Amino acid sequence: MKGLMRRRVWLCAITLGLSGVFSMMSQAVPVSFEVRFTVELKTCDVNNNQTIEVDFEDMIINNIDGVAYERPIPYSVHCDDAVNGTSLNLFFEDNTGANFTAGGYQLLRTDRAGLGLLVKQNGNPFSFNSEIPFTYGNEPTLTVVPVKNENVGLDDGKFTASALLTVEYN
Repeated sequence: MKGLMRRRVWLCAITLGLSGVFSMMSQAVPVSFEVRFTVELKTCDVNNNQTIEVDFEDMIINNIDGVAYERPIPYSVHCDDAVNGTSLNLFFEDNTGANFTAGGYQLLRTDRAGLGLLVKQNGNPFSFNSEIPFTYGNEPTLTVVPVKNENVGLDDGKFTASALLTVEYN
């Protein structure tokens, strides 16, 4: 019995001694590491980077009322690595806007004084300089309709307008 007791004490002493060695070995040691990552710019192409043209054909000046002559803006969107449901924003750039509004909405400027273009999203007017949030695969329907400034005489002739339609990840 005495021999059994000594072995237990001796075994406990060895165990306590080793735990002291291990605890000294487990002290915090500063380690430096380096993190590397790549930021990828994901892009969206609108209309395959081709010009979007909207032809209003012949219009009668007296019929330009912000309703008549509404035309679709035909465009397509392709975004790298996007899946249906990805959040995106669409907006127009590079057009200073007409110097008059229609119903409080900012119009695209044309090269004709007194003539602007009202852009609509899914049938609802909006200021062209606002962002349109949407999801990939559910692009908004865009239309444009000519609006004349009632305070300015409008002469007949051709007109042009340009703006950059941009889509980017939200």
